[in-house]
Amino acid sequence: MFERYTEKARRVIFFARYEASQFGSPYIETEHLLLGLLREDKQLANRFLRSHAAVDSIRKQIEGHTTVREKVSTSVDLPLSHECKRLLAYGAEEAERLNHKHIGTEHLLLGLLREEKCFAAEILHERGLRLSTIREELQRSQAEKVTANRPKESSLLNEFSRDLTQAAVDNSLDPLVGRDSEVERVIQILCRRTKNNPVLIGEPGVGKTAIVEGLAQKIAEGDLSLEVQTHSSDQRSILYSVKTMQQRLAQTIGEIRHSAETIATASSEIASGNMDLSARTESQASSLEETAASMEQLTSTVNQNADNAVQANQLVQSASEVAERGGKVVSQV
Repeated sequence: MFERYTEKARRVIFFARYEASQFGSPYIETEHLLLGLLREDKQLANRFLRSHAAVDSIRKQIEGHTTVREKVSTSVDLPLSHECKRLLAYGAEEAERLNHKHIGTEHLLLGLLREEKCFAAEILHERGLRLSTIREELQRSQAEKVTANRPKESSLLNEFSRDLTQAAVDNSLDPLVGRDSEVERVIQILCRRTKNNPVLIGEPGVGKTAIVEGLAQKIAEGDLSLEVQTHSSDQRSILYSVKTMQQRLAQTIGEIRHSAETIATASSEIASGNMDLSARTESQASSLEETAASMEQLTSTVNQNADNAVQANQLVQSASEVAERGGKVVSQV
């Protein structure tokens, strides 16, 4: 039932079940789902409720309205009420309306507002939330994000990299299994103020790129509060021509810096790229040394030829002098 739900949306259901057990309710009601939504996605709650005071007042209002019974064990799998089932169905419809492949917390919020007669919807209506307004704002923010992420025609970033975030949205990446701790560690490093460039080290084929794809999937599913656009760059293509390497790198880094979105680039084969560059540099240095040696040898040959020419001139002059003297002796005889 929850296969299409994002990780955050699944945790909302988990927290809703917990809230229902604390109130001693035999069913998960819409107000429990609202409490789970406020607990899990504080960013969404603050975006539309505007203040922490409004969030706290919602909990107090639900507590005052609900008859508290004996707590139910959290191990009990409480069923969803009929209103909650309709709410989840509405959330799936809202995801389809927005052309989203996954059902997130924002779709659950829209589902709450569509179930107008439930207690949770009454609470939200009292605080000024309207279905049409929330829906329009979500559509507008999605359109702005798509426009900002649209690559330029002459973009080197687009030419030498692959947009993993878009690939995750298109569901063209394989699911990541058993690497949650590695992905969480990458996220922690990316969230640092400084020294926030994670490096994954390992032999080819151990799953370094898969971890980056797992990060892209979390971003696409809305599980991260960070708005990061993930790219996988091809270092070999960038370093193919040593002559234009610096220009390409400078232009690519410039695009990343001046982009409206935060962009994380995953560069595979950094070591091999550096080795290729080092090999080319060494080759160029060797060629320069050979050229210098040849020039030195040529200079030596030229100097030697010049010395030989001077000596030849001296011999010619000596021969001429001897010839002149011989001529004078003949004439006197």
